[in-house]
Amino acid sequence: MVEIEQAHQDRNLSNTVAIVGVGLATSQLASAVILAQQPPAKDIPFYKTTAFKSSLFAGAIVSLCLWLIIRLKRSLQRKK
Repeated sequence: MVEIEQAHQDRNLSNTVAIVGVGLATSQLASAVILAQQPPAKDIPFYKTTAFKSSLFAGAIVSLCLWLIIRLKRSLQRKK
């Protein structure tokens, strides 16, 4: 019983790491693309730029999509 619970916790941790990793990678890619197209003014801090806000939004959306996919896959596996 303990081994089953440990396997469940390990899977949850792996899913969490995957979701966060994909979100961060997407955020970085979005930021790089936006900055390449529209370089910000030098006097504005980076966290106040449109690129920063857009990249956070893109990372959050992709993380949410991955979380939904994982939940859907898990629910489909339970039905079998």
